[in-house]
Amino acid sequence: MVIRGSILLMSLLVSMLAYATELSVSPTKLKLFPKQKFTVLNITNSSDKPVNVQVSVQTWSQDETGQPILQDTSDLIVFPKLLKVEGKTERPIRVGYRGKWPQIEQAYRIFVEELPVTDPRKADTLGVSVTLRFSVPVFVRYREETAPKPKFQIENVEKRESVLTIGVRNTGNSHFTVDNIVADLWDEKGAFLFSQSISGWYVLPHQRNVFEMSLEQPDCLAAHTAKISVTVQKQYQVGRFQLQADGCSSQ
Repeated sequence: MVIRGSILLMSLLVSMLAYATELSVSPTKLKLFPKQKFTVLNITNSSDKPVNVQVSVQTWSQDETGQPILQDTSDLIVFPKLLKVEGKTERPIRVGYRGKWPQIEQAYRIFVEELPVTDPRKADTLGVSVTLRFSVPVFVRYREETAPKPKFQIENVEKRESVLTIGVRNTGNSHFTVDNIVADLWDEKGAFLFSQSISGWYVLPHQRNVFEMSLEQPDCLAAHTAKISVTVQKQYQVGRFQLQADGCSSQ
């Protein structure tokens, strides 16, 4: 099964039940490599009531717009997949890799989902319960624990529907997270318009993500040249791009 769409690090699933719990997971990112074939994901229940939890795993890649592509996989060993976490306790989940160690880092997502439990004593009571779904990235590397220096390039900077889109391609063999993107814009006569910055997200190896900045209508119409500065793990790149005349939504 292939799933395309946004990943929510914590999805809130609302059901009509009078039952609520408090779950958390740690760490928020896992790494596996030949000297560390197994690791542990801890699930903590800070409420007073027991919680039933389901754990699943999928491969994770990105399309050309940065949207995640998720596929079922058996590459990772996750145990147990179904468990009860008693109140005020922590349960470990063992995570391991059973494939050939890849030359290019492979990414996965572990999903930890609280299963709703109906309390028969409150069957006649309508309430709202919020069940939690966590998504934890797992990165499988063939060699070292420490990722190499990131390699990336800025591309396809353009205006679309009054939004400035900025592509960042990862040309290396390991993932990274974009720390900061700064856009400085000028009009056709060279007059400075404004500067805007945003933080980024994951870009997987040999893939790209597209980041967006909203533009006010007058600025969008006037913007002619953009200087884009991208920072990744203290690595810094700058590019200048001429923007197309169209790409601004009509009002």
